[in-house]
Amino acid sequence: MVRYYADRAKEYERIYHKPERQHDLLWLRDFIGRTFADTDVLELACGTGYWTEILARSAASVFATDINEEVLAIARSKPVDPGKTTFRRENAYDLPIFPQRFTGGLAAFWWSHVPKARLRDFLRGFHRAFAPAACVVFIDNCYVAGSSTPVSRTDEPGDTYQLRRLDDGSTHEVLKNFPTESELHAAVEGLAEDVRVEWLQYFWILSYVPKRFPTPPEDLSFGEVRLQFVRFVPNDPIRDFVPYYHFRILVSDGSDAGHINFRIGETEHVRVCAGHIGYEILEPFRGHGYALQACRAIAPFVRSFYDAVTITCDPDNYASLHTIERLGASFTDEVSVPPHHPHFQGGSRSKRRYRWTL
Repeated sequence: MVRYYADRAKEYERIYHKPERQHDLLWLRDFIGRTFADTDVLELACGTGYWTEILARSAASVFATDINEEVLAIARSKPVDPGKTTFRRENAYDLPIFPQRFTGGLAAFWWSHVPKARLRDFLRGFHRAFAPAACVVFIDNCYVAGSSTPVSRTDEPGDTYQLRRLDDGSTHEVLKNFPTESELHAAVEGLAEDVRVEWLQYFWILSYVPKRFPTPPEDLSFGEVRLQFVRFVPNDPIRDFVPYYHFRILVSDGSDAGHINFRIGETEHVRVCAGHIGYEILEPFRGHGYALQACRAIAPFVRSFYDAVTITCDPDNYASLHTIERLGASFTDEVSVPPHHPHFQGGSRSKRRYRWTL
């Protein structure tokens, strides 16, 4: 599909010239202008910059991305203010940690090209780019007979495809899904708040606020270990404790072998003593590599928040040191535990700190 859109770059905006869609497009242009006024917007799959140009008229700034340089070259030629509009090649499935947190997000005609099995992982990666209370909007096509390209086939996971022909005579099979309202709600369940779905004749609009602390996936597993999400614990500012997710570590026969926590924040408690990841294996289950497997199991969820995290360990905890080293984490330094910290009161005097790149 990447190659198809590169080849189609010069033909792309013809879809906005269909006479029957003009009323809906007028409504969408006004909606985008109002929704993103004075916001810092991250735009995914900007293509040739049709919506970027509209965004740039009212937004405070626009950071527009696409995987194809061919379409970005056209987008860069649009009459937008270069002082507040940036174009950059990025993979929507593997976004970097941006230096700023965006207050708005737009992806027009991208959702339909994401395989259903990848939607929630994609959304988790997308959401980590946003500040609290950001507004995220997806726009895409409704299937309308006589206007939409017919669906050519449906695969086993339920994704649908179209056969499209370009001016050069080449034919391409393109993934193109047409979700129902219930499917849209299900895709963002646990990941979003204030969810709204609107239907025009030719287009649908999904808007919401990403949840700062989304519900973890149910299928976090690796090797013999499966993680069972138990609860989300809010922060405790008095003790400098950040919010965290608590999971039980279940082994293949269903036995509870211990727990693993994922902490979100950068307080002294996290940076110096506890780290972002903490685990404990019950004594009867030690020596089987379950801590390592639990870390591998939780990694995809952690990656939706961070590219790298801190893991700490007492210098004499050789089993945990072995686990951390097998993870491939890099040793950073050894630091003293502050006397006022509960770990100090529990007998810990120093911590070895590691950086685990996910």
